[in-house]
Amino acid sequence: MMLYPHNQRIRRLILNQELGRLAWILSGASGVGDYHMNEEYRTGQDILTDVNPSWYFQKPGGGPQYDVTVYCLHALTGIFGPAKRVTAMSGMLVPERDYHGEKIVCNMDDTTMLTLDFGDALFALVYATVKGGLTEGFQPNIYGRKASIIGTRFGEVDLKLPYDFQPHITGEHQHMGRVPRLRGHAAVDRLGPRGQAFDCYTRTCPGT
Repeated sequence: MMLYPHNQRIRRLILNQELGRLAWILSGASGVGDYHMNEEYRTGQDILTDVNPSWYFQKPGGGPQYDVTVYCLHALTGIFGPAKRVTAMSGMLVPERDYHGEKIVCNMDDTTMLTLDFGDALFALVYATVKGGLTEGFQPNIYGRKASIIGTRFGEVDLKLPYDFQPHITGEHQHMGRVPRLRGHAAVDRLGPRGQAFDCYTRTCPGT
């Protein structure tokens, strides 16, 4: 997740104490089970459009925690460093699902709540739930005493700039399915040359 330039910019803002003392963090994902039930290749009646999703609801590799919330956790530990303590509760809200008339008996948790302790009274609440998304994609909401980052937005500034790419996306691949995001990007000049986080790994992320 830290190959995304916007996450590097977020870390740089925090290292530069632009948010003031950090108060708390919210991150997570929801509704992914329903998403997998209704993907386009589960809407037909042939081998390419009737791909059974029952694997997603089975142990050991199914469920939203392994599927999507792991990206939220990667972003958090990339931005803030390793958590010092973790507490979690987990359970199953939907024990059965119906796929084209076939009953899927679920045995993997679909609801998990985690609390991460990053030290210095900085805690993160991370959710993997059936419904009720509160955040943008895999991006955290980071609340500080002076300012906050909500998803990829720092005040009026969108930290996700037009044509931001991970290093491995080059050439023609940079133009495939890409819609530029133009709002507020000029203000990112305050983050440094082209908004890049050149030194984002040279210091420990402070709580104050």
